[in-house]
Amino acid sequence: MRIAIVGTYEAGIDWVAAVLNQLGVHFGQPHQESQLDTVQLIYRLRRWWNEPLLVASISALARRSQLARWVQKLEESASVVGAAHPLLTLCLDDVKAAWGQGTKFLWCRKNPDQPVEKFANDYSASWPELERMQATLTHALKS
Repeated sequence: MRIAIVGTYEAGIDWVAAVLNQLGVHFGQPHQESQLDTVQLIYRLRRWWNEPLLVASISALARRSQLARWVQKLEESASVVGAAHPLLTLCLDDVKAAWGQGTKFLWCRKNPDQPVEKFANDYSASWPELERMQATLTHALKS
């Protein structure tokens, strides 16, 4: 089984991934920024979407190929695997194509009125840029 946890920044994606990890979902090797993200996936997602611009820098075909290889490598260690990151939100069609129609998606929502000051402090992002990033991710979830 394959699980993708998507949503906006500071919406609880890491928390949901931590719970699923305790229930046996394998998310790869721990990463220093988050307990469950892997270095390879974070690097790829940020490169693919040119964070903070959130504009695709490689083709959908290339993203799908890399996502397929990444999940197959993860499945060498476990039968139930997952990925969790806000930028996966921009890859919904890619994940479906690369991982198959049976992929389970969990959408973590954040109250749009709740401030995201922690994110802004962590990434030194300006507030207008952060608002645009959150709006882009929310739009991707709705489409």
